[in-house]
Amino acid sequence: MMAVARRLVTAKRSGINQLLITLAFLLFGSGFAICQPTFSILDSAIKARTSQDYETALTLYFKVEESSIEHGDNLGLARCYRELGTFYGQIADYPSSLKYLNKGLSILSTKLQDSSELSKIYNNLGIVYDLTGQFDEALKYHRKSASLKKSLADSSGLARTFDNMGECHRALLNRDSAIYYYHLSLSIHERLENHHGIASALNNLAALYKNEAQYDTSLFYYRKALIQAEFTQDLYLLRRIYLFSSKVYLQVDSPLVAYTFHENYASLNDSILQLESKDKLAKIEARHRVQQLEKENAHLEKESGTRIFIFTLSALLLLAMGFLAFLWQRKRTQKARMESELYERSQKIAVERAADIAAQLYHKINNNLGAARFYYFNNKTKEGNDVLKGTMKEIHDLAVDLGLEKMNQQVDENDSNNS
Repeated sequence: MMAVARRLVTAKRSGINQLLITLAFLLFGSGFAICQPTFSILDSAIKARTSQDYETALTLYFKVEESSIEHGDNLGLARCYRELGTFYGQIADYPSSLKYLNKGLSILSTKLQDSSELSKIYNNLGIVYDLTGQFDEALKYHRKSASLKKSLADSSGLARTFDNMGECHRALLNRDSAIYYYHLSLSIHERLENHHGIASALNNLAALYKNEAQYDTSLFYYRKALIQAEFTQDLYLLRRIYLFSSKVYLQVDSPLVAYTFHENYASLNDSILQLESKDKLAKIEARHRVQQLEKENAHLEKESGTRIFIFTLSALLLLAMGFLAFLWQRKRTQKARMESELYERSQKIAVERAADIAAQLYHKINNNLGAARFYYFNNKTKEGNDVLKGTMKEIHDLAVDLGLEKMNQQVDENDSNNS
C-alpha cells in the first residue's frame, strides 16, 4: 500500500495525476501517520543503543512498542521486539533477549509472513543461543535464517550466517562442517569485497587449525587475516590475531617474531581494556537503570490495567443496568398487553352471556305474548289490546338496546303471521 502511495506522490503534478496524488493521501494518509513516526522513533532507539545510551534507547523502544500495539502495527511491533532482543543481548541479559526475540517470532509466525524480518530474528536467536553455549539450538535457527536469506538473495547476511554456523560446528567439534561453512562464508565475502568479513572468516580458519596443531596452515590464514584486519582497523580482531599469532610462532620456534606480535598485542590490549572497562561500567549502570525502567513500566502497565479494569467494569454495569431496564419495560409491556387481552376477553364473554340471556328472555316473553294476544283477541276487549301494544313496544325497545334487531324482525314476522 505504501509503495503505491509513494508512486502516486511522485507522479507528475498535472491533470489526472494530481487527482491520484490527492486520492493517495486520502487513502494512505493513515498509513503514513502510523508508520513514519514509529520508524523514526525506532531509528532513534537504534542510534541510542549503538552509542551505548541505553536508558534513552530503552525508553524509545517502549514508546515504539506502545505505539505499535495501539495502532495494530504487527510488523512494527515485531521489529521492536527484535531490536529489544538485540538491546538486551548487547548488555548480556540473555534471558530477556530470548524473551523479546521469541515474542517477535510469535508475531511473525502467526500474524505476518515477512521473510526478511523473520530471517533476522532467526539469526539473532542463533547468536544468543551460541553465546549461551546452546550450540545445537543455535544451529537450528542459523539453518532457518540461511534458508530465508538464500530465497531473499541476501548474500551479505548469508555469509555472516555461514560464519556463525562454522563457529557452532567448531564448538561441537564438527571439524569438517566448520571448515566447510568457514570457506562458504569466505567465498561470499571475497565476492562482495567485504574486508571485515574476509578477516573474520580467515581468523576463524586460523584458530581452527591452531587448535589442531597444524601451525603452518594456521599461520597462513593468520597472515592473510592480519592484512584484512589492518585494512579495516578492527581493533578487537587485530588483538586476537596478534595474541594467537604470537602463540603459534612460539610453537614453530620463532620466539623473536612471537615477541613482536605479543608486544603489539599488549600495546593494543591496554587501549582496548580501557575502553572495555568503561563499556563494562556502562553496561552495569545500564542494566541497573534498565531494571528500574522495567519496574516503572510494569507499574505504569499495572495502573493502566487497573484503569482499564475500572472502565470495563463501569461499562459492564451500565450495560447490565440497561439490560435490566429493558427487561423491566418488556415485562411491564407484556403485563399491560395481557391485562388488555383479559379485559377484552371478559367483555366479550360478558356480552355473549348477556346476549344469550336476553335472547332466552326475549323468546320466553314472545311466547307468553303470543298466548296473551290469542286470549285477548278472542275476547275482543279494548283494555287487553292496549296492554298488548304497550308490552310489544317495550319488547321491541329491549331488542334494540340488546342488539337483537334480527330477532326483533323475526318477532314482527311472527306478529304478521299471527294476525
